[in-house]
Amino acid sequence: HRRRHSFPTRRSSDLAMASFTNQSTVSLPSTITSQVWTFSNGTQLNGNSIQLVFPTTGWISGSIEVSANNNCASADTFSFYVHAPPVVNVNHSGQCSNASISFSANDQGGSPLQTYAWDFQQGGSISNDSIGVHLYNSSGNQSLVFIGENAAGCADTVAYSFSLFAAPSASFTAANACEG
Repeated sequence: HRRRHSFPTRRSSDLAMASFTNQSTVSLPSTITSQVWTFSNGTQLNGNSIQLVFPTTGWISGSIEVSANNNCASADTFSFYVHAPPVVNVNHSGQCSNASISFSANDQGGSPLQTYAWDFQQGGSISNDSIGVHLYNSSGNQSLVFIGENAAGCADTVAYSFSLFAAPSASFTAANACEG
């Protein structure tokens, strides 16, 4: 059996990590005693569940060989594509406290983001809108965390910091006025 899969990756220092879980079975009373994963990049790992880091995108092929305590073995081959994670850039408009600040995000590689998660770090809920909007009541240094995901399911997390100026406090007094 040759199986083709597509694995989304999570961004971690520009390395793509994929997880694999053996789903092989054997009839009782036998039990599976070993699982050997072999990949086209030369890596060989043992275990029922493994994680492997891929530094570049592209097609990877491999096999898993399982052995049972009855001295029987079986192998299966697979191939999958390692997708590139987005490289997210965050921008904002607005510079004063006590006003709504708008945030936008895009993939520097030009691919559209499919999902958005804005965490404004102020104990509120997370916004999933493509444009994040938040009211900051205080001036000074502010921060947020943004997670953007592309169509392949790959994500990038950005911690974004910025400063806001104190908005002036408008105030007035008026004296009673009489006609005439």
